[in-house]
Amino acid sequence: MADLELISVIDNVGNIQGELTSGDTTDDTNLRLSGTVTAGLAVTIYDGNVELGEATVTGTDWTYHAALASGGSYYLNIKATDSTGNEIAVTPDFSVMTDTEAPFIMMADVTDDVGSVSGSLTSGDRTDDTSLLLSGFSEPGATVTIYDGGVYVGEVITDDDAYWAYSATLTNGEGYDFTATATDAAGNESGATASFAVTADTSAPEVSIDVVTDDVGSVTGTLTSGDRTDDTNLLLSGTVEAGSTVKVYNGDELLGDAIVESNGDWTYRASLTNGNDYQLNVKATDVAGNESDATSDFNVTVDTDIAPPSIVLDSAGEDGIYNAAELG
Repeated sequence: MADLELISVIDNVGNIQGELTSGDTTDDTNLRLSGTVTAGLAVTIYDGNVELGEATVTGTDWTYHAALASGGSYYLNIKATDSTGNEIAVTPDFSVMTDTEAPFIMMADVTDDVGSVSGSLTSGDRTDDTSLLLSGFSEPGATVTIYDGGVYVGEVITDDDAYWAYSATLTNGEGYDFTATATDAAGNESGATASFAVTADTSAPEVSIDVVTDDVGSVTGTLTSGDRTDDTNLLLSGTVEAGSTVKVYNGDELLGDAIVESNGDWTYRASLTNGNDYQLNVKATDVAGNESDATSDFNVTVDTDIAPPSIVLDSAGEDGIYNAAELG
């Protein structure tokens, strides 16, 4: 019985090269087939029942380069014939699909799910999430590779619904420029997505109450913690990390949000009630969602009561009765 064997089908193109297995997809449209045959027999290559061409036979070895079209499915089989044209042997089908199209790739979302500020980020944002979720879509089965400024970070396989997700580990204080590429099963590689810039920030913002101002009545100016005031609309002011929000409290009771300027200066008018004691403090939350501790309490007592005038009278004279002259 004649010997005929297809030993290897080799892909020599693209990122994924080497020996193929029946059922694979390839980006090589000029596959190299090789094998062995009984000496003296001719070897012909077929796609199903369609003849592709004659192999080159040297002794008992044969080779053939199969010119394939992109996007096609092929069922390659080999037939050996003798000098009179009789078919002596045939191999089983070796199935292969050609694909030279690069897969699509999209980074659809970058999600912060840590802290008080969470949700989808915009490129250029700051985040307190050091395990940031990058996600998007690509060709099912494609390998999505994540880069930071062109440096390899990691990879993930796209699922059957064309969805991929990757958890990127960040370091506080570092800036990142994430991109993604996709490589399909045939080895075709996409271009990179647009860069997504993000800075990791897990440090709480610094905030302070710098000045508390009384601008009502005859005694005005800067107060000191523990003072009394007749101003029921005190002006509080201070500084904070730019972009932060500042909330003002009386003890644990929220009074309201301060106005924060672009340079980090903040102000707040505290509406106070006569006769009450206040323990004013503030907390800040930065754009990444980090929240500061409360500042030390600024204690103040509100006193708008008018004290009665003090009258001191001189001697009423020998008769003990004040007359008009004595009252002046």
